Amino acid sequence: MKYRKVLVFSLSIVIVFLMVGCTKETIKTQTNNEQKQFYPFKKDRMFNAAVDAFFAAVDAKDADAIKALFSPRALEQAENIDEEIEKLFAFYPGPTQKCERDGVNSESGSSNHGKRIRRGSDWFAVVCDNTNYYCNFSMVFMNDMDADEEGVWSIDLVSEKVICAEDFQFWSEPGLHAESEAPGDYQTRRIGHYPKIFVPIERELDQEEIRTFLEKETDFKAFQNRFGEPNAETCTNLSYAYELPDEDGEKRYLILYVTDELKIKLAYIVNDVEMNRLETLWEAEKD
Repeated sequence: MKYRKVLVFSLSIVIVFLMVGCTKETIKTQTNNEQKQFYPFKKDRMFNAAVDAFFAAVDAKDADAIKALFSPRALEQAENIDEEIEKLFAFYPGPTQKCERDGVNSESGSSNHGKRIRRGSDWFAVVCDNTNYYCNFSMVFMNDMDADEEGVWSIDLVSEKVICAEDFQFWSEPGLHAESEAPGDYQTRRIGHYPKIFVPIERELDQEEIRTFLEKETDFKAFQNRFGEPNAETCTNLSYAYELPDEDGEKRYLILYVTDELKIKLAYIVNDVEMNRLETLWEAEKD
């Protein structure tokens, strides 16, 4: 009976969010620059409201409120959800300082004789106790053939070490999945929005010295011989990150994009959390 009461109460809160948000001027995102953003699509308002309700429940250590957010079908199929909630409470101390959810990124749907199914998900960073965590949040917005599927389908919350582990993938099963530890001894950093394995190197790079070098030499091996190994890399994109001195207390990184022939074609500056480049340091002339 207690669970039913919590379910009705929590769903009522979400419904109030959605009823208030029927116009474009609705839910404020927790963006890095604290500016308001509004969402014209109902799915984004539903998604943001559910994410906010989840982290409010996590910060309150309210297991019943967390479970009440899941659809009946997800709860029916979830495995060990009580144990996963306890794992989450053990490694995520709260309160949540920043939640970078920004609506639905990945969508899917189908239609059968006018009956529709619509799903959506996104992964995003969450900051707690000045530590980065990463959440993958999946919802079923509409299922005309099975209304018990409508609601939160799965939530994954992991540490930065876990998401940077080799061959990591978010879970696809319904329910809650929490993980804080991964094999191996390595450091991580968030660079240009994305978490990466980070190798600390004692040095202080100078942007103007790098720019002058690239105006004369674009061979990546020559760059390494002059400035050293990168702090982080993404082999699939042939991009490499070099730590720069902080600026006004913010992290700065040089990103090099390299061709298959190991020629540098682009060098730009990013901070730790924003996807957009702060400055283009150097770019190869287009043929």
